[in-house]
Amino acid sequence: YIDMLNGLDTEGVEPMSHVFPVHNVFREDVVENADERDKILANAPAAKEGAFKVPKTVE
Repeated sequence: YIDMLNGLDTEGVEPMSHVFPVHNVFREDVVENADERDKILANAPAAKEGAFKVPKTVE
């Protein structure tokens, strides 16, 4: 199969890495208050001092 591809005439064909044009999409950085600890911990089975409380796993 590769030998067949190597035999193709690619004169005047620009090399490409993607079939479609690819470009980065940037957005502005927006500072937001992300401290939603109370909302997150409301779903925890147990919490202590602002963190998830889990069973001891190491003796």
